[in-house]
Amino acid sequence: MRLRRLGKEAEVIRVGKYELDEVLGEGPLGKAYSAIDTRTGQKVVLRGFVRPKEADEEHWQKAIERFNQELTAVQRLEHPNIVRLIEFGESEGVYFIATEFFVGQNLRQWIDKSPPPSLDAVLAFLSKVSEVLDFAWLHGIAHGDITPYNLLFPSEDPETVKVLNYGVAHARQKLGSPYLAPEQLTGFQGDLRSDLYALGVVAYEWLTKRNPFAGETVEEVCRRIQTLLPPPIAGLPSFLNDVLLTLMAKDPARRYQSGEELRHDLPKRQCSKASLRESAVTAEMLWTPESYQPPPSLADYELHQCDLREIQRRLAAAKAAARRKRAAIRRWAIAAATFLGWGLILGYLTARYHAEGEARAKLLKGSASLLSPPSQEWRPLASVGPLLPGDFLRTNPQGQVILELADGSRLLVQPGTTLHARSLGAQRGKRRRSFALLQGRVFVAARPIYGGAHRFVLRCPRITVKVKGTSFEAQVQQAFTNIATLQGTLEAALDGRVEMIPAGQKLLCDLQSGKVDLQNLNDQEKAALLGMAEAVALSVWEEWKHSVADGAERWLVLPMASALEGVTEGRRLSKEAMTDAEAQATATTAIRALCLALEGGDEYPTEIGLSDLSGLGLEEKDARRILSAFEGGRLLSYRSDGHHYEFTARLKDSRHTLVRVRNGKTTFEEPPPSAEEE
Repeated sequence: MRLRRLGKEAEVIRVGKYELDEVLGEGPLGKAYSAIDTRTGQKVVLRGFVRPKEADEEHWQKAIERFNQELTAVQRLEHPNIVRLIEFGESEGVYFIATEFFVGQNLRQWIDKSPPPSLDAVLAFLSKVSEVLDFAWLHGIAHGDITPYNLLFPSEDPETVKVLNYGVAHARQKLGSPYLAPEQLTGFQGDLRSDLYALGVVAYEWLTKRNPFAGETVEEVCRRIQTLLPPPIAGLPSFLNDVLLTLMAKDPARRYQSGEELRHDLPKRQCSKASLRESAVTAEMLWTPESYQPPPSLADYELHQCDLREIQRRLAAAKAAARRKRAAIRRWAIAAATFLGWGLILGYLTARYHAEGEARAKLLKGSASLLSPPSQEWRPLASVGPLLPGDFLRTNPQGQVILELADGSRLLVQPGTTLHARSLGAQRGKRRRSFALLQGRVFVAARPIYGGAHRFVLRCPRITVKVKGTSFEAQVQQAFTNIATLQGTLEAALDGRVEMIPAGQKLLCDLQSGKVDLQNLNDQEKAALLGMAEAVALSVWEEWKHSVADGAERWLVLPMASALEGVTEGRRLSKEAMTDAEAQATATTAIRALCLALEGGDEYPTEIGLSDLSGLGLEEKDARRILSAFEGGRLLSYRSDGHHYEFTARLKDSRHTLVRVRNGKTTFEEPPPSAEEE
């Protein structure tokens, strides 16, 4: 997204590579704009929307998956009478659709303003639209929402009709639409015969200026669709009345089965299926709102209120506010680091404002098998890298596994367990960690992440557990699910109700009956949980080294070298090791302060001074304070393309360790040991 002001009047707003122009109209996805592709100069129609704040994550993801799947299929449709889909995607949180641009009127405008069409015009209209419907269905695609608004006549060729909005029928709330076929009243998307039904309704409305199934309420419309037989149109040739009523037959089997069958009858001015038309209809079961059960879709959200221009203005304002906040935090961090003599704990700051790299889970101990869809092959986890979102992990019957997430949470996965990693997010704004326990037993030491709602979710049969920072165990067997809390409090959702599980208690759920029982843990169970907690625990020293090396969200810098005494399993460090640890702690804080300074704007600076950090806008004393942590009081190198950055420096330790920082992730590259050290 880009927003650029030109004087007091002109304003340029972009979505990805598209620059917005004027509003063309409104639809189920909000306002449609004319826009220019800034790379090619092509003019397009652009619509866009963002995820509503109140949207449930799982439901929204299913709706977006459907959005992507249907539009991916529509991209194959190349037909002169189908409005072409040029591109769809997501840019900085804004989902967009770019389609072919042309000037014209939709059929709704013709119906409202023009006299009824001639017989030849109706026959040509039915023939052209049915050909488009056949073509799309040949590719396995039904439109699902044929209405006068989705049929357009270009100004340069009014004899041509174009079909609009293939692939986005699911974005409109269609319940109550008088163009729905009876079989669509259950939420069914429809097939070719459903589209032909809607074509018949549209043609009937064009000829009579009224929709036969329109009503005052949703219930009235749906029941008229179920039971009403539209009367023949007075003055219309009987064959065309037969054609229209055949198109609108309640039973799909009594309709034309393809547009080709319809086009076969039109030139002959006959209806070969007239004998199959219903003489009366009695609905077996009257429609009720509960009958309508469509799959998750964008229609479940109020996206028709979206306005790309306002969305981008709000995003620009939010980014400006975030920049100001980051700048304030950067100034505070540097000032605090100076005041505290680099004895600063930056855990809160970086957990909230530092963007971690690719979200993943790392195998710390044990061996397991990994399944990465769409592959159907289980492979050793260690040989294929980290566990990623969407992967399935399976432990063998003998061994247990320890996994660690980027935020520091750890999972002890017991033998014979199958776990599905749904979300391992650690980036800013994407910190939900979510797993599904399909079978077996897992112990979780979840680390708290600041801000937002529940950040760790474990889904078990009939139970969903949500926590921020808690130690607990979940066990799934054939007959029951067992959730036990060691530390903190769990929120467990069971079939629409919520149970709180405090520390020292467990919840048993019978998978068949759904009956739950909250019990206290006995001493043996507590001891087992404590043993698991010890298995995944880190010492202070190990945690500090690990967080620095992996660039995780929490960063711990020990304030004084004297605090390092005895932290490594009770052993005292040598004077040289103490000095090295202090140098590393000082350098780590300097690195974090420098990263915060680099990340304060929309783009990283392409050049900075290696010996004075010029180009970052820091005060001279702050720049000196940062550089004093490194050998020679300077950086060795810095490079950036505006979107990524990397810098190197040497530490003031006994080994002159080289530190390399890429986009906030730090690695230490020690020189090889000398012969004496070996």
